[in-house]
Amino acid sequence: MHIGSLHPYVTAQGVVFYLLQSRTAKMEIKLLRRFIIEREIRNIGSMTPPELKGAAEVSNAALAKLAPKVQWEHSYVAKDKTFCVYLAEDEKAIHEHARLSGFPATTVTEVPTVIDPTTARG
Repeated sequence: MHIGSLHPYVTAQGVVFYLLQSRTAKMEIKLLRRFIIEREIRNIGSMTPPELKGAAEVSNAALAKLAPKVQWEHSYVAKDKTFCVYLAEDEKAIHEHARLSGFPATTVTEVPTVIDPTTARG
């Protein structure tokens, strides 16, 4: 199946969207929203680098099947949880990734606004 060419863009406000163009369809604009996914995974914080590499490979394989609907930015690994930052068309895409990868999506929260120290500058 040919999905056409994919052109990602990020606006000044941090909104991510992509243009999808195929041979059979006109150009289509899709917005990606930011989500934080809390995953309860017992003892994840004690995994070795090779084990974490394997987990990332499993996640990447699921992402490849869902592209361009969902993208993984990064994850924070704690003792028994991960907090993953994803971009996705919708929450359904996040849950589909969880199903394909086998990693639970215990809590999914959309993040419509991001602030950081530079926000104080106005």
